[in-house]
Amino acid sequence: MKFTTTLLVLITSATSILAAPADECLTLGGPTDLTALSPDISPSDVRKCVEHPLRLTLARKRDTILDKRSCADKQFGCTKGYCWKECTDGGNWCWLAKNQGVGDWTSCAADADCHSAVVPDSNCGIGDGNCGSCGCSGCN
Repeated sequence: MKFTTTLLVLITSATSILAAPADECLTLGGPTDLTALSPDISPSDVRKCVEHPLRLTLARKRDTILDKRSCADKQFGCTKGYCWKECTDGGNWCWLAKNQGVGDWTSCAADADCHSAVVPDSNCGIGDGNCGSCGCSGCN
């Protein structure tokens, strides 16, 4: 009886641990689809959730995070702890992510933390079609 109870507790715990990333990412576009990665990218280098963590906060103020963002007034910066950079002329910008765009979103404490010399492996976030935070914005 003790063995059965212990086994049941272990199975329940393992199921909860394995389900945690998906549950954690429910409001952030779900977990990143690792099956679509090119062979040269290690799954351990890819961010857990598709969307940017600020998407929830910013989306409450706008219809979509990419469609109605204000234009960048400088080349790069730090907003609410995350890096961004201007990605085209005209003020369009993108959130930076490590590992050339597929990794964790690049964090910062100040604008200087987001300079390309400080975060050389960061680039505009990329992801599958479900990533509204990825790519260059259309600012107004």
